[in-house]
Amino acid sequence: MTTYRAGLIGLGEIGSLYEAESWRGSPSTHSEAFEAVDGVDLVAACDLSAPRREGFAAKRPGIPVYEGAAEMVRAEGLDIVAIATPHATHAELVEVCASGGVRGLIIEKPLATDLAKADRIIAACRESCVVASVSYLRRWDRNFRQIKRVLDDGEWGELLYLCGHM
Repeated sequence: MTTYRAGLIGLGEIGSLYEAESWRGSPSTHSEAFEAVDGVDLVAACDLSAPRREGFAAKRPGIPVYEGAAEMVRAEGLDIVAIATPHATHAELVEVCASGGVRGLIIEKPLATDLAKADRIIAACRESCVVASVSYLRRWDRNFRQIKRVLDDGEWGELLYLCGHM
């Protein structure tokens, strides 16, 4: 079986910090998701924040943690990278990954903050033959599945309007 080398850019909430909130279930972060999938090894991570890097390294000794994405991509020979950073940084990070040989990207939503950045992402992926996916995973969250079950079972009657805030 092929084993893919995965890297994580961004060690904030969805990158790794939500793990501390047990009510979310597991996996609830990109780091946990990589660790839960057979054939994928989380081999590196990076974040600009020193406290986040230190916290991640304490939980996962042996996994190198970098400050910069370019350094991580150059050093680690990654197959897959999850980008879990502020939205405005996605285009530049996709370009770093694509030019660095990464073949698969999982990009946190939204893809970009404007059309020009979205076009840069698409161009970088096309030019380097990178498969990219935007992470719209709420449909699999425990709370959303529970709401769907209740609606499907008719427990709340006919749905006329639903508004939710997270």
